[in-house]
Amino acid sequence: MGGATDFFRRVARRARRGFGKAEQQVRKLPGVPPMKPEDISSRHWDAYAAAGENSQWTQHPLIEMAVYRRISGGDNKFWLLWVLEDKLEGPFERALSLACGTGGHELVLARSGKVARVDAFDLSPKSVAMARESARAAGIDNINFFEAGFDDFDAKLGDATYDLVCFFGSLHHVREIETVLAAVHRRMTPGGRLVFSEYTGDCYVILDERKVTTINRLLAALDPVFLNPDRPRYANLTLDAMLAGDPSEGVRAALILPFLRHRFEIELLRPYGGAVLHMLYNCLNHRKVTDGSPESESVIRLLIEVDRLLYEDAGYLPSDFHVGICRKR
Repeated sequence: MGGATDFFRRVARRARRGFGKAEQQVRKLPGVPPMKPEDISSRHWDAYAAAGENSQWTQHPLIEMAVYRRISGGDNKFWLLWVLEDKLEGPFERALSLACGTGGHELVLARSGKVARVDAFDLSPKSVAMARESARAAGIDNINFFEAGFDDFDAKLGDATYDLVCFFGSLHHVREIETVLAAVHRRMTPGGRLVFSEYTGDCYVILDERKVTTINRLLAALDPVFLNPDRPRYANLTLDAMLAGDPSEGVRAALILPFLRHRFEIELLRPYGGAVLHMLYNCLNHRKVTDGSPESESVIRLLIEVDRLLYEDAGYLPSDFHVGICRKR
């Protein structure tokens, strides 16, 4: 027990040092006003929203369907619809979604018929503007999108209380996980539910050597036509590079599940892998592996199965992603 506690303390200290270092690095740039790590993250997510497209592993249709089946136990239904329709009783009076991005998941909540009202915030002004426009275009008027960060959202909520709280890939961007969870716990009604889909792997997404080795051995077995010519092998970014890009990425991800267990009863927890596929996918030739050819689909199906075998059957690697439902204690 003491060993685990010491580990989590070391991770927490490293996270705090990392944010301090990020701020120091930006301050050293000539002619650039001082920026806090949160400002760097906001700029990063503004650019992400403006780009409109990215090449995440779950965007490949075969991987997407495999993930849904892993979460649900065999259903191809979008994971959040499965949770809302098959696992949550509802209805819910008011939901809070933290770091909502461009609002895709929040539109699903609003359309579900199970949630009367949704409050959702994000640090990125561009993302919030896009979310509002998406809701307007869809004729949805029961979502309040507003600008806030994890450091000030609580002060902007007034006396609001919630019977549903959601983290859709946002909690792994939180440095002070315990503070944020305490704030939402305080605002939740008795028996309220917390739903999450999160990266829960290595902090800063700096993978351990077993994962790096496994990824590169798999890449070495593929014909070069399937590989990204600019990145045919996987290598961790340096901590400095991570902090310069988005200092919030996976900052304390390994602490998410332990901290949730401290404040909530976890009613459902579904791992869906990613220890290999998550970062290996960046090393693939995306144009090739999405061309619909039998050979490309065979490669992706094989990688999906290897990813599953390594965490589910062999237990060699842990799942780096989880979906869960928690009840307020």
